[in-house]
Amino acid sequence: MDYCEATRSIHVQVREGIRLAISDISDALSALEPYRKRFSHLNRNADLIHATIREAILDSQLESGTWLREEEVARYFGVSRTPVREALQILRVDGLVEALPNQGARVAALTTEDVLALYLVREVLDGLAARLAANRATQDQLDELVSINDAMACASEQSDLANVANFNLQFHVQLRRTAGNTYLSRFMEQVEHAVRRSSETIFAYPGHPDNSVKEHRELIDAIRAGDSATAETLAIEHVRTARRLKLQMLMEGF
Repeated sequence: MDYCEATRSIHVQVREGIRLAISDISDALSALEPYRKRFSHLNRNADLIHATIREAILDSQLESGTWLREEEVARYFGVSRTPVREALQILRVDGLVEALPNQGARVAALTTEDVLALYLVREVLDGLAARLAANRATQDQLDELVSINDAMACASEQSDLANVANFNLQFHVQLRRTAGNTYLSRFMEQVEHAVRRSSETIFAYPGHPDNSVKEHRELIDAIRAGDSATAETLAIEHVRTARRLKLQMLMEGF
């Protein structure tokens, strides 16, 4: 192949690569449509873009490594690049997007090390939330915890793992709300983002959904009894059990 032929071949490959990249971006952005509709009530474009992309990432509709080019995102939302830039910056702070110099932004990966580190932080936060909840939970808040856990049990009986993970998340959200500490709630909300990206696979392990429901019931009983020490211990052990299971699944290649 002479120089001219080689040059033409390179140009064709580059054009083909660009075409495929645009196609990949278009496919990725098409996954945003349900979320864009859900958050269409938001007035600020940056808020709409942030909420839409955040939820798509947390629901694994945008996979790790997916590029989020400002120009393409702006075209999809029908806005200028300014609100897109603002939304991507917030997503970087959330830990959901990473910026690469001279390349742009892409969905951040959640590594095994990230997941295991997450459990270490989560056990401390959940333990504190359970201890605080035991000191201040109202009957309505206890009823809500029971209702969510019962729904999780029903989902487990039907082998509906997506809803098992969803109700599990709702349970822990309700736990932090019951704790009634604004600063703790902020930290736990950040952790919940990472949990949503990794928790469903844990519930695929045989027996874990039912065990998790049982552990929730024991925790509710301790909170109802006002036993803050036991509630904290149970919450910490609950997270440690999930962490041990995650390690076991990784070793088994589950």
